[in-house]
Amino acid sequence: MSGFADKNPNIKFAMNIHSYGGYFMWSPGAYDSKRTTLPRPSAGEEAFYWAASDNILNDIQDHRGTVILPSRTGPIPDVLYSAAGNSADYLWYEKGIYAWNFEVGADLWNKDTKRWQAVGFQPAFVEGHEEAMEFANGLIGLIKVAYNSAKDHQPPSSKATPGNGKYTGPVDVKIETSEPATIYYTLDGSRPTFQSAKIKLSGTREFAETLKIEKTTTINYFTVDAAGNIEKTTIHLVMGKTIIL
Repeated sequence: MSGFADKNPNIKFAMNIHSYGGYFMWSPGAYDSKRTTLPRPSAGEEAFYWAASDNILNDIQDHRGTVILPSRTGPIPDVLYSAAGNSADYLWYEKGIYAWNFEVGADLWNKDTKRWQAVGFQPAFVEGHEEAMEFANGLIGLIKVAYNSAKDHQPPSSKATPGNGKYTGPVDVKIETSEPATIYYTLDGSRPTFQSAKIKLSGTREFAETLKIEKTTTINYFTVDAAGNIEKTTIHLVMGKTIIL
């Protein structure tokens, strides 16, 4: 898979499918001996993973009602353990490709025993065929995500709360976007670039962080969606008597 991606730079999305357990995951997949993971996606990138995953998982469910549990959906270290060396990590960190790890074989509900029942690594043909079909549905869902991304030429819009103004004390600035988008920003008046700080998640499975502003500050930032569309914005927050416009 990595060699194919090396030769085809137009690839933006990928899927790694294996057996088994009914997991639906994405990077980071590896961590060091102190359990410090590879860098997590930004808040905007993670939001896109969740939004795209919702579409793909709905297509999986459409085949026979199989549901991938929320506890088995998300960044790999949140739902499983290490997946060091997997192709999804390579594609994400080296190529910038949104890549998922599918583990086929979600537990099925047994109506007779009223319990969840594991399907196993090597199920009988009938079950194996059904698993193949539901996850084929998921791949079609992935194609839909890629198609919609290719058609997207609309930059995201954003809103900072609170916005321009004069404040008597520290404020926490929250920047919301109209769609999943990464926010690059500076607080020193300089022009932000793709090497600038990014808005991160405030914690595991949490929302995006806020920016605590304690003095007169110009927040320069721009937002970028998964399709590469860019919105540029500047806001001014003032502590004291002078208002910057």
